[in-house]
Amino acid sequence: MNENYENLDKFFKIDLKIKDLILKTRPNEKTYDTSGAIKYVDNLIKELDTIKDYFFWVIDTYNMSPYLKDVINNSINEYNEKLLNSNYDYDRLTRIYEECILKMTVGLENFKKICLDIILIEKKWNLLKNAEQ
Repeated sequence: MNENYENLDKFFKIDLKIKDLILKTRPNEKTYDTSGAIKYVDNLIKELDTIKDYFFWVIDTYNMSPYLKDVINNSINEYNEKLLNSNYDYDRLTRIYEECILKMTVGLENFKKICLDIILIEKKWNLLKNAEQ
């Protein structure tokens, strides 16, 4: 398998991991009390950092604009700030999850489409280049 297909395979695995992390981090009944909410926020911040690393891998692998890293960093920092300013209130944490974290899946789908377009363009370019030789 060539490097492009290996990267594409890893890309889809990362896509699934990110979606799994997003779904697993939904607030639940353990988040009702303060100690549970504190653990939830700490864990979610760690998971957001993991998601950021996955996005960065994709950006680096497909030579995408470094500006995207700034956008992702700013978004993750904003989410972290909202989480830390939630006063560990269950309703606020649920709103933050729905307004920020869950919406990442929509952004992820758009991001995935862009990456796939880049891969297809690269493949077509290589085919054209090889046909000319």
